[in-house]
Amino acid sequence: MFSICCKSFLLVIALFAVALTDINTTDTTKSGKGNFEGIPVEDALPPVRYTLHRFTLPADCLAGVWSVWDMNEEGELVGYYDDGFVTGGKQPFYLDTRTDDTIAMNLNDLQFDKEFGVPAGWYIQKALAINNLGDIAGCLVRYDDFEQSRGCVIELHPDPLDLSVKPRIHLIPDSTWSQTYVRRINDAGVVLGQGDSETAYVYRVPLHAHTGDEAVTVIPTSFDVWEQGFLTNPVDGSPTLVKVSLPTSKILTYNVDTDKSNLVDVSDLDISEIRDFNDTGSYCGRYDASKTDDISCYRDFVFDGEFHDLDEGISFHQTLNNHGDLLCETLNHCRPVLYHQTQGLILLDVRLLPETVRNKPSGTTAVGITLQP
Repeated sequence: MFSICCKSFLLVIALFAVALTDINTTDTTKSGKGNFEGIPVEDALPPVRYTLHRFTLPADCLAGVWSVWDMNEEGELVGYYDDGFVTGGKQPFYLDTRTDDTIAMNLNDLQFDKEFGVPAGWYIQKALAINNLGDIAGCLVRYDDFEQSRGCVIELHPDPLDLSVKPRIHLIPDSTWSQTYVRRINDAGVVLGQGDSETAYVYRVPLHAHTGDEAVTVIPTSFDVWEQGFLTNPVDGSPTLVKVSLPTSKILTYNVDTDKSNLVDVSDLDISEIRDFNDTGSYCGRYDASKTDDISCYRDFVFDGEFHDLDEGISFHQTLNNHGDLLCETLNHCRPVLYHQTQGLILLDVRLLPETVRNKPSGTTAVGITLQP
């Protein structure tokens, strides 16, 4: 996953991991569920409003080795890059496209509150998620031992009304394990982390003057948080849920508020992979269509109470928002595609992705895209 070749693939996906809102478009030439074969690259841009952000990573970034991991609805994005240390020298970066979309910040350069700073001998290694309040989830590692890590949350704006209040580091009480990290964080300050290769936990962080948990709660099911675990935002008083895509064609729902689990069998849908859940219970992914087709093939779908079969010419789903809009890309053109709830498939122009991103990255110039409502 962390090879330069895979970086390019992950980058194309992760750059588009943004919660989309309804998009106003009247274009009908690219809507519907048709295949994209034969669509020329020179086609005009569809009337989808977007902003292209080119930004420069810190000077110690090893050219071409970096990934954007998350972007929130406010246009803040986080990720990490390689600073050249063979043994694991990763550095976290942050960019706020609302204020300065040209230079990304190394989070280790932040001036933290003295009582909530980075412990001596440690540094922030990875930034993996950011919620809509600007709270960043990731991990710390020791300078002298990259094998030791601790999950953490960076509270960038402890008091949004007083910007003089310095950022704070909150360590997750997960020192039971030698290697830990926080993979996801929601707007309620609940994080989903991993204590080892199989142990997943949830923890409510004391952010923005709210009370946190005394200890982590281990989820009573073994799974890989990095690939299989998702975390919802509470909607209209609903609980926070951990959604787990299990390889046994089952979906585990863990209620953080009640510590109760529910297992749903989806084997009748022949699901091979789930890529994302939204807050309303819908999800997207791929399924095995060999039972209905003459040859074995995998097709893409969205499930929102009803099963929506999408075109086999698209794949690599990454984001499904609460409106049912899906961002993915085409297989035949490697071009980003928006599956709009009412307009169907909309092909986004390849010019949104410069050659340095679509192919092997070079240099330290990155690109991010925010779609406007």
